[in-house]
Amino acid sequence: GEVEIKDDSDVDERIGCTATNMDSQEEEMSRLFQIKIQIKRTKVNALVDTGSQSNLISEVVVKKLGLETYEHPHPYPLGWVKKGVEIQ
Repeated sequence: GEVEIKDDSDVDERIGCTATNMDSQEEEMSRLFQIKIQIKRTKVNALVDTGSQSNLISEVVVKKLGLETYEHPHPYPLGWVKKGVEIQ
């Protein structure tokens, strides 16, 4: 649900999650952190993967927050591990 913000305090809570026995490149790719962000007057918990190259948000979150969307003029392809599969 939505949380009404009573003040303008900036909340930034990062939680590092890494596995052991990894080389530095693998460790960098698996680093996650949680951050609380404010969109309009609503606080949202977001989980960020520093190894990811995609910036995505759930369509449900967009609708619940009343955000506007628009088509990107040159969409970036998204793909899975399976070669040849792309989504735009």
